[in-house]
Amino acid sequence: MYASRSKHTIVYKAMALWIAMAFLFNTAWAYDLPNKTILTGSSMGGGGSSPGLLKSDIASIKLPLSLGYIKETHIADTNKPIVIYIQDAHCNYSCQKSIESIVGYFNQKYGVDLATVEGGAGKYDYSIFTSLPDIQLRTEIADYFVREGRVTGVDLFAIENPDKLRVLGLEEPELYDKNLDVYRQSLTFKEKVDKYLNVLRHYIENLKSRMFSDKTKDLDEKKAAYDNNKNHLKDYVLYLKKVSLDNEIDINSYTNVAKLLTLIEEEDKINFKRAEKEREILLDILTKKLSKAEIATLVQRSIEFKKKDISGVDFYEYLFRKSKSCGIDLSNYPHLLTYKEYLDKYDNVEKDVFFEEIFDAEHHIADNLFKADDERVLYYLSDDLSVLDKLFSVSLTRRLYDYYQNREGEIQTKKFVKFIRDKAGWYKMPANINPEVRNLDSYKSKVGKFYQYSFERDEVFIKNIDKYSKG
Repeated sequence: MYASRSKHTIVYKAMALWIAMAFLFNTAWAYDLPNKTILTGSSMGGGGSSPGLLKSDIASIKLPLSLGYIKETHIADTNKPIVIYIQDAHCNYSCQKSIESIVGYFNQKYGVDLATVEGGAGKYDYSIFTSLPDIQLRTEIADYFVREGRVTGVDLFAIENPDKLRVLGLEEPELYDKNLDVYRQSLTFKEKVDKYLNVLRHYIENLKSRMFSDKTKDLDEKKAAYDNNKNHLKDYVLYLKKVSLDNEIDINSYTNVAKLLTLIEEEDKINFKRAEKEREILLDILTKKLSKAEIATLVQRSIEFKKKDISGVDFYEYLFRKSKSCGIDLSNYPHLLTYKEYLDKYDNVEKDVFFEEIFDAEHHIADNLFKADDERVLYYLSDDLSVLDKLFSVSLTRRLYDYYQNREGEIQTKKFVKFIRDKAGWYKMPANINPEVRNLDSYKSKVGKFYQYSFERDEVFIKNIDKYSKG
């Protein structure tokens, strides 16, 4: 069901902002509509007493850590609308409540008064809720539907604040329906797909125990443990470093992986208890030098830091700047200085690029460990099988989708079957593979349309955002 369309008018200045606020560190494209929200607003705020967004503010916009975190910030050179992109976990109650708070934060602080959302078209009508005179009852009913996954955090804010936010759908209904139909069709053959994938996985795993060298087997096992959240990131990165050093494999070209490894090494040298003690001493000295108003600000920043409403980087930047302005010699706090340098370096790691580099580093290390071509083929067949698993569960990241597209011609069921039969005979393994396994190729083609339509919808979103920004 799509809402009716209506026009709106809003003034935009010569600046643009794209902020992706992610609640998952490594974001997947799990298909569950709607799961995207785009807020837009005037560069001067949405009216009233809102301070608005100034061009100088864009790069330094902060979001309370209790609500989410800012993943990327981009500033355009030409006249563009302000765009705040929120990525969330649909049907997750706590996440939707956070989104309600995020919308409220940008509405109150910057005057953002328009939300454009996935999953609908035209103007959203909440009169079925807002017509209820009992505000408490209205809130309770809306909250119930949020828990049921029928109402989003954006809807909830709009229902509770009908005069503060307009909600418009970004969809082109026909394209949305195509995308949704493909997803629904994929569910009809999901059980068969899982069965066929398990058949291939059974043989691939059995061949690994016979064909992989000890080094490749160890890498594969550690990689699987990490991919399945059975191994911590820190331990896995340290493992990759050890393997690369032991086998004289250079991974220094993976800049963000190298940065994290350096941070891990520095972390072991930090005396966190001493740093915390020095911070308390510094705060005590600082409060004796500040005015009452400045002390109130310092206390507020400290509370925000402890509540994780601001990051450690922001808090210590403020603390050190204020200390220097009061003539305090920070060299007397060496452990605290070391800790701040550590935080600054961590903040400098490009988180998204880091995970891409992990993927590339794994392949680079594996390529240097293989002792035979068959070992290489088996390793990448296993990788391709994991990609297929994510493809059919519509959970490929954009990076993995690009990887799949580049290798789509190679990822064919017949290649799995031929390799398994050839090697199973060599190792005297029974290989009674159901011929229906080849149906994976046709299913693969069908589910691939889901991603195609998703990309087309992205283009529609951009077009509609531009249209809405012009009134």
